[in-house]
Formats: sequence, structure tokens, C-alpha cells
Amino acid sequence: MIPIRKPLIFLILVLFANYGIAQNSMGTETPPTDTLAQDNTAYVIFENDTLFTLSESLGAFSAQERADAITSRLDKLAEDIIIVEDSFNIVKTDESFLINYKDVVIMSVTEKDAKTEGHPKKYLADNYKEIISTSFIDHVQIKSTMSWLKRIGLTLLTLTGLIVIFFLLGRLFKWINRKLNEYDKKIKRKRKSVLRFIMPKGNQNIFILLSNVVKYVLILIILVLYLPLMFSFLPWTKGIVREFYGYITDPVKYILNGFLDFLPDLFFIIITKVSHLIKPI
Repeated sequence: MIPIRKPLIFLILVLFANYGIAQNSMGTETPPTDTLAQDNTAYVIFENDTLFTLSESLGAFSAQERADAITSRLDKLAEDIIIVEDSFNIVKTDESFLINYKDVVIMSVTEKDAKTEGHPKKYLADNYKEIISTSFIDHVQIKSTMSWLKRIGLTLLTLTGLIVIFFLLGRLFKWINRKLNEYDKKIKRKRKSVLRFIMPKGNQNIFILLSNVVKYVLILIILVLYLPLMFSFLPWTKGIVREFYGYITDPVKYILNGFLDFLPDLFFIIITKVSHLIKPI
């Protein structure tokens, strides 16, 4: 029994050793080359559709960062529903082709991209431009009707709100003027009232005059603040709204900056005057 037991134990140990080596080799197995290449693939997505893929980095930007940047630019451009096909263009540089929408750079096609895709650089740029342009046009055709209805609806809603505000403002000041008219008559009936002597005679009412001034000032302020909001829903008026606000904010900024620049001189003048007024003890 003893001679048989030793070879049996030795055989069991050999089997366990081989099993451990096999497990280690399986755990450290190198992934296939196709899997590594697939991990470097980044997808350019617009409106939940994959337009194309990128596999090459550009400078410090990885393929995924490039794809994310392109997707972000496309999403931002999609906010403008007036898309003209001719606005997409390709500009050749020394090292790449730039795909632009008007003056906005969407992406660049490099020599590395062309080698990876197996096509000439110009051909690849034309292909990407066509894909992007077609996707935008399809997106506009689907979105334009609902978007226009939404924009027009919001514009009409804000216009209705403005009309309601003016209506309520008119009713409010009509009530205020009625009360002021009663107060004016009450003052004029009082012989001992000091205000009676400074009030205009006849049917003129100084309180109603001041009330109307306040009313029209409020109307002007409401228009200045409200009209840009109403026109901001229409894409072709966005530039007008920014320019309108610029006419208001630029003078205010100029005055504030001038006042802030004058503050040190003002403090110096005050300190100088105070020092002259204070007599030494």
C-alpha cells in the first residue's frame, strides 16, 4: 500500500500545479487587437443618431474628446432652426480640412483620419460634410413646424401678457386718479389748509398730473424690459435684442465706470477739505 500511495500523492500535486498555472495564464491573457482598436472608437452623435466615428486623436484631444466637442457644436448649432445647406463649407489648411457652418468651425479632418478610414483627406471631409448637412436638413424638416409653432405661441403669450399688464396698469391708475381727484377737491374745500394756496386753481389737478407722469414712466420701463423678452423667441430678432440691450447697458456701464474711476479723486478731495477744516489742537 505504501509504494502505491506515494505516486498517487505526487500525481495529485502535479495536477493541482498545472491547474493553477492554467488559471494564471487565463487571467493575464492579452485582449485581442480588435478589442483594443474598438475601445478607441468614438461616436459623433447628433439628435440621438450616430453620424460617423473617430479613432484618431488631435493634439492633446483624444478621439472621444474630439467627438464630444463636435457633438456639442452640432447641438448648439441646432438651436438655430434656419439652416441653409450652402452655409456648410470646407476650408483647406496646411494640415487639415475644416468643416464649417458659416464662420463656425465644426470639425477638422486630418491626415491621420484619412489613413485610418482608408480614403483621401478631401474625400473624407466631403463625406463628413454631406453627412452633417443632410442630418441638419432632416432635423430642420422634422423640427421646424413644431418649433415655429412653439416660438409663435410664446411670442403671442408674451404679447398677451403685455396687454394684460397695460390693462391692469390702466385700471390701477384710473382708481388712483379718482382718489386723487377726490383728495384734491377735499383740499380745495378746506380754507385753513396750507396746500390750498399752492394748488393750481380751476380744474387743474397737480396730483393727477404727477400720477400720469409716474404712469408713463412705468410704461416706458415695462416696454424696455418686456419687448426684448418678447422678441427673443424669434431667431432673426436675437441680434436686435442684444443690440437693444447694448444701447441701454453701454451708457450705464460708462457712467458707472466713470464714477468708480472718480471715487479715489473724490475721497482725496474730501480728505483734503476735512484736513483744512480741522484745526490742530
